[in-house]
Amino acid sequence: MQENHKNEQYFFNEKSQKELTGFLGNFNSICCLCTPSLGTHLESAKNNFTILDIDKRFENSKYFKFYDINKPRWLDHTFEVIICDPPFFNISLSTLFKAIRQLSHNNFEQKVMISYLSRRSNNIVNTFSKFNLNQSGYFPTYKTVQNCEKNDIEFFSNFKVNINQKD
Repeated sequence: MQENHKNEQYFFNEKSQKELTGFLGNFNSICCLCTPSLGTHLESAKNNFTILDIDKRFENSKYFKFYDINKPRWLDHTFEVIICDPPFFNISLSTLFKAIRQLSHNNFEQKVMISYLSRRSNNIVNTFSKFNLNQSGYFPTYKTVQNCEKNDIEFFSNFKVNINQKD
């Protein structure tokens, strides 16, 4: 499936998908917010997860639920971890915060992992201060984004992300 660049959709490369799938296998209930491609990898690993996204191309997965972070809604389900790879420029951090706050049921101790531009680390750390996000040290890469310093992304989390990156 092709990335939808119009919606700022980029998929992690195979290496990053495998690393994340292996790491997330330690959790019982995973929310894949804006990470539908990762969700399909989790499906093959038989994890308990939910894909929340606007991309209806993934609705053939029984784990898919249409979810627009611009119009966040309350879900009855709670998650052990929320992993998110948001559009960096189409969605404001305050909008993303509102969506994750709702998905966490206002539980600021909810485990959260958000990929974001390393060069904007202060912005995400400040916006998500109630969740106590910090740099995780894990730098995934995308299939079609050129690797250079201005494009470096990192996961920000409020728990230890123990992923061994192999070159």
